[in-house]
Amino acid sequence: MTPLTPAFTLAGCAPLSIVHGFEGAPWMRSRLEVAWWCADERLSSSAVSVLRFLTSYADLEGRCQPSVKLIAEITGLNRKTIFRAQRELEAADRISMEKRHRQSTIYVLTP
Repeated sequence: MTPLTPAFTLAGCAPLSIVHGFEGAPWMRSRLEVAWWCADERLSSSAVSVLRFLTSYADLEGRCQPSVKLIAEITGLNRKTIFRAQRELEAADRISMEKRHRQSTIYVLTP
């Protein structure tokens, strides 16, 4: 029995939106499109984990409001690492955050 191997590789390929002319937000497309959108060599693995998590919870407008506790439970990252990843994603213009007093932050994915 041979081990399963991925049917595609991200290295050296253009994003699907360029190749196939997809328009719109990548979180509304296939998982492969999300993988392309999240793949960025400048981002740490923690930032990519948080970004992929947010894409899985985003609505059609790219908005979601999971708690840091939920992000930590699902990704396995600690709170400090999540806060660092959030700052990194904001600096890379991948997300914007609307902080609310005593409520979950609203995350807006920016394509």
